[in-house]
Amino acid sequence: EDHLLSGKSHNFVVGVLPCGKQNIASQFCVAAIDISTGLFYLKRGGREHLLSHLQSWAPREIIFPDICLAHPALREILTPWKTAWHSLPKAKFNGISGRQILCDAYDVGTLEGLGDFSIDEITVAGALVDYIKLTQKGKLPRLDPPLQELTQDTLHMDQATAQNLEIFTSATGDFRGSLRYAIDKTATAQGGRLLQQHLMHPLRNIQEIEKRQEMVQYFCERPSLRSDISRLLASVPDGERALSRISLGRASPRDLGMLRDLILISHQMSKKLIREGALPALGQVLCETLTPATAVGDELAAALAETLPLRVTDGGVIRPGYDGALDQLRQLRDHAGDSLAALQERYQAETGIASLKIKNNNIYGYFVEVTQNHSAKLSEMFTHRQTMANAMRFTTDDLSTLAEKIAASEDGALAQEEALFQELCGKVMGVSSALIQAARGIGLVDVCLSHSILACTQGYHRPTLVNEPVFHVEGGRHPVVDAALTRAGNRFTPNDCALSDEHNLWLLTGPNMGGKSTFLRQNALIVMLAQIGAYIPAKSATIGIVDRLFSRVGASDNLAQGKSTFMVEMIETATILNQATKNSFVILDELGRGTSTYDGVSIAWATVEYLHDALQCRAIFATHYHELTPLETTLDRLQCHTLRIQEWEGEIVLLHQVIKGASDRSYGIHVAKLAGLPQPVIKRATQILKMLVQAQTPQMALPLVKTSAGIELQASVDSPRMHPGIALLETLDVDQLSPRQALEKLYEIKAMFPSA
Repeated sequence: EDHLLSGKSHNFVVGVLPCGKQNIASQFCVAAIDISTGLFYLKRGGREHLLSHLQSWAPREIIFPDICLAHPALREILTPWKTAWHSLPKAKFNGISGRQILCDAYDVGTLEGLGDFSIDEITVAGALVDYIKLTQKGKLPRLDPPLQELTQDTLHMDQATAQNLEIFTSATGDFRGSLRYAIDKTATAQGGRLLQQHLMHPLRNIQEIEKRQEMVQYFCERPSLRSDISRLLASVPDGERALSRISLGRASPRDLGMLRDLILISHQMSKKLIREGALPALGQVLCETLTPATAVGDELAAALAETLPLRVTDGGVIRPGYDGALDQLRQLRDHAGDSLAALQERYQAETGIASLKIKNNNIYGYFVEVTQNHSAKLSEMFTHRQTMANAMRFTTDDLSTLAEKIAASEDGALAQEEALFQELCGKVMGVSSALIQAARGIGLVDVCLSHSILACTQGYHRPTLVNEPVFHVEGGRHPVVDAALTRAGNRFTPNDCALSDEHNLWLLTGPNMGGKSTFLRQNALIVMLAQIGAYIPAKSATIGIVDRLFSRVGASDNLAQGKSTFMVEMIETATILNQATKNSFVILDELGRGTSTYDGVSIAWATVEYLHDALQCRAIFATHYHELTPLETTLDRLQCHTLRIQEWEGEIVLLHQVIKGASDRSYGIHVAKLAGLPQPVIKRATQILKMLVQAQTPQMALPLVKTSAGIELQASVDSPRMHPGIALLETLDVDQLSPRQALEKLYEIKAMFPSA
């Protein structure tokens, strides 16, 4: 029901079937159905694919075999959605019965015409359809054929990436602050849901992406058309959900009214687009889908009243003049008062009783009422019904006959209206496929128009997509932060980013709060927007198609599953390093900060080398380990960049500009001061920092040398990790020193420690 659901979000029930042969929790078949729209997904993949799908679908209910609850690994996977769990007996997941359930649902003798399904896919799909039929009291809504989306067709994101990039919800779980909230300018429910689908499954086919871009550009170049289509979209009803209610036999007259309006508006929209001319390829296809079932649309317009009641039993559904039999019944029902008045006047004249009245109540129906004094004047044709304190009630044959006709006309009119309503519902279901195509066509128009509005109002531009591993963005902005700053009357500082075969890896350093995480995320989100066919928040861009998007940003733990913050960080990093390809796009932030400095530096260093040498994918690695910056001299495709700042009288000004170079400080104490740490803590931290800096050589970078074994520290007594006094001690042969020489060396070493 519309008042119980978010119009712009899907409402999925999901079936999960473990199908790993050796490891039960290694492979899964997943089916997802939104019964309010008929959308049906069927997917197969590993654990990460399952988590990614569940994250993007946000299911309200998940069914699975009850054996999953007894398997620790399966319980762990499903735990984040525990409130949506619903286990079923294992017998419900049966391939033979599943095949028959699907055949019955689509009224076919074989499933070959619907797709090439494995036995596991049939099993989980059949179990889910059977569960839906059970919950809907034996009825099934209209369902799309199962959509098998191949991994090579879409950009893949794991669960952690979708969460880190805040695509559907912010870090706090709020819709506001998400990418979808920032870019959603759709006016219709079906448009909002389609945008959600696009964000779930960005494309990898350049031709398909460019078709969407061309439609966005078409609207960008025609402001008057954009305005006209926006006005039409503002009155488009949710035809998909109305059709689902009709298919379940739960339709109201207003659902038919929605479809009447949908057909009318889709025709008007198609005419406007055709009249405008010069339609791109996608626009021509849309015009074909926007002209559905003309005959049914005309009949609905002729049959339905302008203002429709909530229920058929309220009457007033069918327009006068549509059905002759109904008009006659309504004529008798609506003019019953005239007939009763005429009969009352006749009885008053015949009896000479001016106060005689014909009345009606729910117990006795229609009756003649006179006072006690006048009852004796009534003839034998008046049959006594009831004696009151001051009045008496009677009936007559004529009055009974008229009452029966009135009752029959009221019941008959309602029955005739209900019959006509059901007949119209049947005609609508006969063209349901065309109506669904029209509703989704309007949704696609809405999404493309939404992108064009965003482009025209917020300075988004069309990116160029290529099949090469490049990423060149000029003046890029973070779409969510940019929108928030614009609302507050502030301006976002744009930045460029250039990754290619020659320099595919950036090492990004800079102060805390300087904007490193924002820069990382904005480039990943630009990839997302580009591959859904939208314009991007940048002056220009050339982007090579990305097959997998990975993000390791932020710190979180999973204590319920016994995973510390550092463990979660390492798991996410392992996923990236094990699954990324040369065509992937990776952003990593603060890797290794959850453990000791030496451990963290070692892990970060090794990861940078692996990204550079083994994966060779486009990647941005942000870190506070300034010891890594000398890697630029030994890794050919690595470039160092930093966030620019301005120091002024002991304070720093964060300029949020990404420039070439490296930073040797993080200015963490300045951020701590801004956060409100007590002044004694800030003062003492400053003293300790000076002491630690003095204890090491001024040169913070590690001296590196390339050897046959890889990149190593240069063996030197001048190593920044060795104090000069300690280095001198290591060179002394104390057995060869005289007492005087030993004392002189001791004074020399003491002079190297000013605080001693």
